[in-house]
Formats: sequence, structure tokens, C-alpha cells
Amino acid sequence: MDINLDIQKKEKDNPAVIGIAWRTVRDSVSFKYFCKGIEEAGAEYVLLDQVISPYFSYGDSFQDKADETEETADEKSRGHRHDINERRSGDRDKREDSYRRLLEGVAETGALTEEAGSLLRQHSWEGSNAEKVLKDVDAVLFTGGQDISPSLYRDQKPWHGIREERDYFAERDISDYLLMSCCLDLDIPLLGACRGMQMLSVVSGAKMIQDIPTYFREQGTEYGYQHRPYYDKDTPPASLDFVRNDVHVEKGTLLHALVGTDILTGCPCWHHQAAENVDRTRLTVSGYTTSGGVKMIEAVERTDQTFALGLQFHPEAPVWKKFKNAANRDVYLKYETAMLLFKGLAKAGLVRRKERQSEETSVKKPFVFAISGYKNSGKTTLITRLIPELKKRGLKVATIKHDGHDFEPDVPGTDSFRHRKAGAFGTAVYSDRHLMVIKEMEETCRDSRTDVSSGERPDERLLFRAFPEADIIIIEGLKDSPYPKYFCEYPDKPLIKADELADRIMGLMMGETS
Repeated sequence: MDINLDIQKKEKDNPAVIGIAWRTVRDSVSFKYFCKGIEEAGAEYVLLDQVISPYFSYGDSFQDKADETEETADEKSRGHRHDINERRSGDRDKREDSYRRLLEGVAETGALTEEAGSLLRQHSWEGSNAEKVLKDVDAVLFTGGQDISPSLYRDQKPWHGIREERDYFAERDISDYLLMSCCLDLDIPLLGACRGMQMLSVVSGAKMIQDIPTYFREQGTEYGYQHRPYYDKDTPPASLDFVRNDVHVEKGTLLHALVGTDILTGCPCWHHQAAENVDRTRLTVSGYTTSGGVKMIEAVERTDQTFALGLQFHPEAPVWKKFKNAANRDVYLKYETAMLLFKGLAKAGLVRRKERQSEETSVKKPFVFAISGYKNSGKTTLITRLIPELKKRGLKVATIKHDGHDFEPDVPGTDSFRHRKAGAFGTAVYSDRHLMVIKEMEETCRDSRTDVSSGERPDERLLFRAFPEADIIIIEGLKDSPYPKYFCEYPDKPLIKADELADRIMGLMMGETS
């Protein structure tokens, strides 16, 4: 696999935009140097909005005054560390930024309940604002932070029961899960670090380790805190730093193509959770360590994606150590190596942008014309007369009917009708000649409480994609739409002749203004 990581001058004039998955804290050292790493890679960053699920109830914006767990290692060593108990999500009344707070589905621990986890996994990002949040970005970075609710695991588990490790943020779990799922479904390049790799593993269905020290004991192996330094939760030492691990990189993987080496030396680690195995998933292990005979996954990637890489270590730490001229920077992963990871994400984002632009320019956009009017004003009659006239002029015609009310799209008793009644949110029927797709749009998608507003509701533009071969799409209805239109006023006024209207439409299609 050959990857060109050079950022050309013309690309610097229009750099990749990397979205950083929503988080409430923006002044931690770790976050700042994720941003710095993106900039050093020649890209721009933007903090993405919170992703909201329409299947949960949210309150209004909530002010958060505590810090996220990710404020670890270097930050603590510089005296920027807050009391660790303030940062536990069990204290949900202390967070530092405003966000939409869940009104349901949150356990006493701060994690999502089993019912909430099942609901989220069942519906994923459908009906959410995930695609809207991703609209203007080329790639996404998922940073570190809290533990992930075990109710989101493929095999749901109760929380590990270690009170000192009670560290959950349910709203962020939902936001990250939906955003990650959307990225994977749309093949948007993504990089996940620490918690970000764990979320990639959870969304992909990997088996997870809730607490590494407990896992080692279960394997009958003494744990030496190889993944996070040991410290007393009540009185932690004044100076802490990342644990270093040498990560073995599997050949033939995306990670190996990016870094060009079999071993990444001195990878900075700070975690107590991890992926145990990726069996029966689309993930492949691309990096690992072995401690006391126990093999631990340190990097995963999705082989069905263009660029979906998870790193259990922190690639932003070498960036911090370089620019702060840290005395121990030479014993950690080299800055130049860490930057290959940021550059790889930026490059993948630029490639995706160019592919999208190429698709947009190569796909023929049908001309859209609306036949509007009030009820029983002759719209359908005029359209049935207009279609043959347009076909005489060599045009391939498709039509879209807008129903201002609701309608039953299927016939009771058919197989597809039974599928829908059984709970399928979408179903399709096709033969060699015909295709029918039916998709349920939940009423909750139009609930103003969710911020998934009318912009996310189905509209005619969604249906345009179904007719890429059409020369013209005639819409019945939508009298307030921006498309050129003819307004029917029958019986007060007679309908225009179909051939006359067809000539007018041909003139509009050729750029004539009258």
C-alpha cells in the first residue's frame, strides 16, 4: 500500500478540514495539541456539534463546569490538574461547556442504561443530525476521554464496579457512537485515539476489556501498570507522565503503510480499557504489545473503509513534547512519526473531497419543474398531458408527487407490508423491471426538542438521487418551492396547453429567461 503524504502547495491553499468529534472541554493540553497536530499536517480543524438521537429526550442547553478525564499526563505534571473526583461523570452537575443534557436513559454511574444502549445500537444514526454535523468536513478525529458505557458493547455488561474508575459521560457516548457510525456508513476518513479507538471497536462489535488490571488478574498474570501509571486516586503524585509502549505493527496494514516501520517505539499510553479481540467484526488488528505473555491490541483498522484507523496510544503527546521542548521527548514516539498519522488523515480527507467534487461535476443534474396549485386545480391532469409532449422532444421524464398529508405506500397483505409492520424502518421490492423503496421517517425526527429540525426531514432533493438518468423531473405540488413552476388555477382559469408548456420548459432548459 503506497500512500503519498505530501501536502502540495495547491492543497495548502484549500486545506483539508478535519472535524474533531464533540467534547465539552476545549482548554486541555491534550485537545490543544490534537489541534496543533492537525495544523502541522497542513489541515484545518473545527470542533463539531453534539450529535443528538431522536430516540432520546433532551433538555435545554446545560452548563458544564468540570473537566474531562482526558486532562491527564502532561497537564497534571504542569500543575493544571483538577481534583479527580470533580471530573467523574457521576457528578453530572459540574461540566464546563453547555450541551444538550439527557432527560432519560442515564444510570446512577453516569453511563447509559442497558435499555438506552440497546435503543441506540438498534437505530444508530438514522434520524439524527450526524450527517448535517459532517456536512462541511473532509475527515474526523475522535479524541480521548471517558470510559464508554458497557451497555453499548456487542455483549452488554454491567459496569465494572470499581468506584474509583467510575468515569462516564452518556451524552458524549451517544454523540460519538452516532457520529462514528455515520462516518463508517458514508466512508468518511476517521482517526480515533485512546477512547476514539475504543469507540471504533465498540461500534464495530469488538469484545471489550472494561478494566485492564482486572483482565490481567483473570489471566493469572501480575499487572505492572504498563498502560497507565499507578497512582492513588485520593492523593495522586504531583508529577505523572504517559507510560511508554513499543507497538508491533502488522505488515500489509494501513498503519504500516503510514509509518513505514515494524515497531513504533515509545508510544505514549494512558488507558485502563481496551479491545480484547475483534473476532466476527470488520476490524483487523494492525498493532499490538505483549506484556507478561498477554497480547494487548494497540491499533485497529476497518478493512472495508478507505481510512478508519484506531490507535490506543496518544499521537498528540509527541507534538506537545516537541513544542514545549520536554526534557524526556526523545524517549517517546518521535514527533516526525506521530505527524505521519495526522498527515495520513489529512491526505485521506483531501482525496475524499476531490472524489466528491468529481462525482458532483460528472453526475448530470436533472432540470426540475413544478406543477403547483390548490387541490383539484388540474395538476395531475396537466402533468399526464405534459409528459408525452416532453417525451416527443426527446426528454427522459421522472415525476415526484408531494403529499401534504400522510399516505400508506404499501398494500396490506403483501410481503413488504408485513416486513414494515414487523418493525423494519425500510424495505425495498424489485424485479428485473421495477424498483420500490419505502422508508419510515419517525415522527420524533420532527421533534423540536432534538434540534433535528425540518432540515433533516425528507424532501424532494433526497428523491432526485433516485433519478440520475432523468433529463427533467416534474414535481406535483410544492407551490412555495424555489423551482420554476406553472400554477394551476382551474376551474377559474383554463389549463395551459401541454405543448405550449413543453416549449416553455425547453426554453428554460436552454437558458432562455422568457
